[in-house]
Amino acid sequence: MHAMHIAQPAPIAGDRGTPRRAGSYAALHPGVIGTKLLRAGFGMGGAPVEQGARTSVYLATSEAVEGVSGRYFIDCRETKPSRQARDQALAEGLWRESERLLTAFL
Repeated sequence: MHAMHIAQPAPIAGDRGTPRRAGSYAALHPGVIGTKLLRAGFGMGGAPVEQGARTSVYLATSEAVEGVSGRYFIDCRETKPSRQARDQALAEGLWRESERLLTAFL
């Protein structure tokens, strides 16, 4: 399972009762980025790093999304998350499992 898909339910879960932290947050998909790992492991290229960073920079700096929280973005646009990301039972299970795995480090 791709790490982005694993991370996707957690931020969105905050809107459904999962404990929240102060501040706003968003989930995003940077796209397929042309990295050394992608080229060596999969024999393919991808978008430039600058393009992959665009949505992160937008969310961190744009007044258009000031105060927007718990949303999912692709290419600087709010997008409906996958069915799995909207699955409350899955999100709660992910949260519990994450806590269990991280307990030793907290």
